Amino acid sequence: MAVTALALFGAWEELRKIWVAYPLPTPNSDVIQQLEYQCSRFAHHQQPYHPYPDLSWHPFPVYMPLHWMPLGLGQLFNFDVRWSAYLVFVFCTLIYAYQVSGINRSFVTRIVVALLPVAVLWYHILFYRMI
Repeated sequence: MAVTALALFGAWEELRKIWVAYPLPTPNSDVIQQLEYQCSRFAHHQQPYHPYPDLSWHPFPVYMPLHWMPLGLGQLFNFDVRWSAYLVFVFCTLIYAYQVSGINRSFVTRIVVALLPVAVLWYHILFYRMI
């Protein structure tokens, strides 16, 4: 589990570099705007499934709570909303690594299986610039 945590911590700086190079696409994308709108309405005890008024076509939000509730972390602590998705990924990966540590296999097998989610993340980080 410590190896998984170390690999996740190492990804933090690399993701920061990517997100600085590619700023949040809010003016061009209505998805993040709608997610923030739903989270904000929910935080103010209002119905989150209300037509979004800031766009000309007033789309009706279709995103489920697990799409927009993690954005509340970014709004609450005033950081980039993309970090909230990473924090959810870290939380789930650490739970997964903890569960894998209890299987009755060799140490190497447990390490390899525990690092599978982190391997996908690092693949994205290393080859993202090629796209």
